Amino acid sequence: MLYSKLYPKSSYISSYRKDGSFYYKNTLLVGNYLYGDIHYISLLKFSDLKDLNKDIEIVNASLNLYLTDECNSSIEELIRLFVLFKIDENFNLEDTTWNNSPRLSSLNLDKKDFSYDSRSNIISFSITPLIEELSENNNYAYGLALMCRPGINSTLYKFYSSNSNNQPFILVNYEKCNNKNKETAEIIFKEREFNVNSLENEFYSPNIDISNFNTGTYFVKNKSSSNIKAYLQISPNSIDFTDDVVEVEINANNTAALALAKFLKYSRIRFVNSSPNPNSNICVWFQGQTFDYHIR
Repeated sequence: MLYSKLYPKSSYISSYRKDGSFYYKNTLLVGNYLYGDIHYISLLKFSDLKDLNKDIEIVNASLNLYLTDECNSSIEELIRLFVLFKIDENFNLEDTTWNNSPRLSSLNLDKKDFSYDSRSNIISFSITPLIEELSENNNYAYGLALMCRPGINSTLYKFYSSNSNNQPFILVNYEKCNNKNKETAEIIFKEREFNVNSLENEFYSPNIDISNFNTGTYFVKNKSSSNIKAYLQISPNSIDFTDDVVEVEINANNTAALALAKFLKYSRIRFVNSSPNPNSNICVWFQGQTFDYHIR
């Protein structure tokens, strides 16, 4: 069985500050405050939820959030309180407020779809039907929203946001329908095409923010007829890049793995085409992100 993790950008909205935006916070608030008169809803924006591949078989999928403090509520109370919604329209987290929030639809979770791991302090929601639907059909989802049912008591919970080291994530366990290529099997997203014109036989992959990763491996498939050299690079500012490892020569129709040895803010791959006339077809995978290059 294979797996992949999807990491969102996150924020929360509050009925107390209806025009306030909290996307910059390190924590997320969910629940009700002051006898239930003030409400907090957390929003998780997953950019790749709408791009799930069709050639995978979903085994199970879950949304996972780290609580900032030890949970004193019983599992029965947590099951009763939390409600998970699907976000049905695109939205900008920086501009999202109580008065300017995206359209939501309930996921109608059952009691068995909820769990709490006291050792890791993680609350998990099973969202297997949603991920299956997105993978098999052309339905879109732009994210998930978490709230608590209203009540007379204050029930306010704090989770770590995407700005923290314990960011929320979706874990997808799956099988490839045609699992012949083990090197590329762990990525489940559609390939996004980038057309690059190279006059000097040298080109770069897009910069990727790796500040939230403590491990990472690029998979590079050379789908062209000539060899190509790849250099893994890192940068503290997305401008001044240095080579992280020695060059890797990727033969035609072969796949290579380039593992990050040290971490700064950004990473990318520098490609050097061995052919005098650049004509390359390269596909790059990194931590659930897929980039497809057609170099002419």
